[in-house]
Amino acid sequence: MEVIEFGVTPLLAAGVGFLVWFLQNRVSKIHKEQEKLFDQRREIYAEILEPFIRIHVGASDPEELSRATADLKSVAFKRNAFKFSLLAEDKVILAFNEMIGYIASFGDQSQKKPDPQVIMQKWGAFLLVLRKSFGNKDTGLTERDVLRCLLNRLDDDPAN
Repeated sequence: MEVIEFGVTPLLAAGVGFLVWFLQNRVSKIHKEQEKLFDQRREIYAEILEPFIRIHVGASDPEELSRATADLKSVAFKRNAFKFSLLAEDKVILAFNEMIGYIASFGDQSQKKPDPQVIMQKWGAFLLVLRKSFGNKDTGLTERDVLRCLLNRLDDDPAN
């Protein structure tokens, strides 16, 4: 009996040690993959946001607005939008699609112009979802709050 106990104890310890090593290795790999995905998301989000930031600058600079519009129609933007659709979280994609769909619904030939307040609400919703996807899930900010840094006159409009 003592011989069996003497042989089983080291085997059991080795088995537990192997199991702990295996689990730590797996968790480490998952963590590295998540970090890589996080970095890829950050890169593609910056690329997707660039033309929209130019649009805000273009509100007072027609040349910048023209560049932003050209950027939105470019192959590079379409390529980035494709990467974005593969890497972004579902809620981020849905918010982006809602914003871009609203803007696109007016098209170049449309006589009707998009409502700036609706665009800003959709832009703010998109930025808020992006913020949450970067780990700020319990944020207390609103769409207005995330836009405030971009629009210094947001609080001056009594309609808001």
